[in-house]
Amino acid sequence: MGSENDLLGRFFMEHPVCASATVVPERADNPRIAFLNLFHEPRPESQGTIFNALIKTTERFQRQHRILNSAVYVIDHDSEFSERLMAAVRMRQALHEGRIPEECLGETLKVPANFRSVATAAYGRYVRYGAARRRLGLKVQAETVPNPDSRVTLSEKRDAFGALVAKLDWKLTELDRRAMDVVIDTITEEFSRLALAKLERDQWMNDAPESFPEDMRGGVHHIGTTRMSRNPADVVVNEDCRLHAVDNLYIAGSSVFPTNSWANPTLTICRLAIRLGEHLKQLWRSRGA
Repeated sequence: MGSENDLLGRFFMEHPVCASATVVPERADNPRIAFLNLFHEPRPESQGTIFNALIKTTERFQRQHRILNSAVYVIDHDSEFSERLMAAVRMRQALHEGRIPEECLGETLKVPANFRSVATAAYGRYVRYGAARRRLGLKVQAETVPNPDSRVTLSEKRDAFGALVAKLDWKLTELDRRAMDVVIDTITEEFSRLALAKLERDQWMNDAPESFPEDMRGGVHHIGTTRMSRNPADVVVNEDCRLHAVDNLYIAGSSVFPTNSWANPTLTICRLAIRLGEHLKQLWRSRGA
């Protein structure tokens, strides 16, 4: 159901979330605390809630530079991972996936050579979360291109209940990366103009224009795969979240979003569910139920 035009599972989108630069404040008097307070200003209405202030691109800026939507924020962050520390990350990922790491011997030998940083990072992640964070990082949360080749399919593996396990092929494009470059360059210029800070770009940002950091993750915001439109040839559901090919099957969630912007989708999902509930109630009443 929903796969009549081979669109079910396609156009998977996520928010790339990654540290892109180190912020070096201009102020010398306890600069780390002073700079964080600038972006974490306490407000009475917050009632103790921790929040981040984000700097986002305007629609005019996006059109001018022909880039996707994105935002950045300043946050306590781990130091940029060294190649030896990344070897430990790759080994852990391989073991988690039940496979032997590529270049197993070489990767294994890299870890003892920098054991202290590996142990510190592990302690900061698994024992005392955030303890290894010693830098001010500029972090990007970005929009991605709706790409039909970025998709979710079913693998041949089965879970403990016998159901087929999903297989994700998340594909990012050069346009996804270019937006990050433009935003970081602009923030660098603006921080310098305001005498706030200097930015030291992470190494991955100096690599090829289509590259991303090896330890990059998504924002746990799974979007797309059952996109919405009135034209059944292009999507899976219509404007009422109903499958075009099935009269009584509806989907309410971020999977129906045609694009993903940069922002967390939770409140939009909630509003979409309420909207669908209102639609179904009206439909029920119109049928005299």
